[in-house]
Amino acid sequence: MKFSRSMDIMIPGTRQTALPVLFVLLIFSGVLTALAFLGDVDIWGAVPTATLISLTLLPAATALTSRSKDIFSPLQLVAAYFFLYYGARAAYLQLNPQALRLGLLAYDDYLPQAVLLAALAFSAFVSGYWLARSEAPAKYVLRLCPKLPSSVPVIRIATLATVGVLAHVAILSYGVVVGRTYTQSGMKELGENPIPGWLPPFSGLVEIAFCIATIYVLSSDVRFSGRLCKGLALICFALTAFKTLSR
Repeated sequence: MKFSRSMDIMIPGTRQTALPVLFVLLIFSGVLTALAFLGDVDIWGAVPTATLISLTLLPAATALTSRSKDIFSPLQLVAAYFFLYYGARAAYLQLNPQALRLGLLAYDDYLPQAVLLAALAFSAFVSGYWLARSEAPAKYVLRLCPKLPSSVPVIRIATLATVGVLAHVAILSYGVVVGRTYTQSGMKELGENPIPGWLPPFSGLVEIAFCIATIYVLSSDVRFSGRLCKGLALICFALTAFKTLSR
């Protein structure tokens, strides 16, 4: 497989492209079969989830079947984030419709559309990542892009992540206080005393902080605090995983 000097994703048209693509097709078929046939999920609701899971596993499959084997690159972290927070979570909710959750609306009403948007967002990120790390087009495209500051705003990014974590902890503690535990009676009481509407948007600041930190890590404009920003991105990724698992 051929690579440019700094790329860690697959370049179409090479001989060994078939192996990662075959792996992804097998994943897509397996997830689709599990959702549509074993889980009795509507086919049009299962296809977006299977597509997202397949796309997010493609970078890992490419890295594991290539010479570089750079499975800890920023691309892999973003792919793992999309897989864990959107793909795996959507598959779990579709396979387990009776799962207790926060909120009053059924996820089936908007889950396929949300997963499809997540797949498009991840595809857009991969396209930008590949374009920025390629030699020919990047010279002309990056000239039109605004430059980032040379130093990372670590304090502001950490503040966003801290506010998001506190809001998420408030959501969990609010549910525990109101409903004791996430049982049917507890969820009923939680429905009668819903969570304040401003908490979920503030909880999303963790993901925003993760995206901003990742952008600074990938940017060539940053000259100072690069390692600190990488550590901050990893911390935000761990906090995102905590948010996912705690729900």
